[in-house]
Amino acid sequence: MKEKAQKHVTVGNVTYMWGSPDNRNPASSHHAQAGATGDQDAEQATDLLSEDFSLEEQTAIRRLESSLSGTWTPGRLKTKIASLGFSGEKAERIFRHIVRSDSYDTLWVATREVGRRLKKGQGEQRLQMELKAAGFDDAVISQALQAVSEDEWHEALDIAMQSSSIRSKEGPALKQALARRGFSSSRIQSFLKQRQENV
Repeated sequence: MKEKAQKHVTVGNVTYMWGSPDNRNPASSHHAQAGATGDQDAEQATDLLSEDFSLEEQTAIRRLESSLSGTWTPGRLKTKIASLGFSGEKAERIFRHIVRSDSYDTLWVATREVGRRLKKGQGEQRLQMELKAAGFDDAVISQALQAVSEDEWHEALDIAMQSSSIRSKEGPALKQALARRGFSSSRIQSFLKQRQENV
């Protein structure tokens, strides 16, 4: 008796198998076989199945999740997805799946980005604008900025004051230069007052 032809593909430690070669959507009929990582891989494969991803999409997701970096902003992640040949609704589905998974923490990435930009002497308004451009949503941006302490804002202002384009300025010109860096007028006022008192 002739055995039914089997197709399979291995992604990481998981082997996906399905039967009929005419099946155009193997994701709906194959079953994941857990490898060295056991139950975790099986659970992740089940998550992919539940969203009815094609094998091509599953492979892309596995590939992206295995190479995710804390330096990838949402915008960078979308660029990586596009580089794998996905666009439109397919790209958006892959992006949403990765953002919802445990392997990518949008808030952690946003907090890291805020810390990096504070060290460049940037204020909250500039940070908000740049995080938005990097693809973070408003709720995540708000949380990341709320986590910044007043001392950290003052350190960022100190760094801004040391830049060659600002350190020679005084009075209104100084305030305008700091405002261009994205600092609010109230924070600038508070910082300059404290600085004057410490002289």
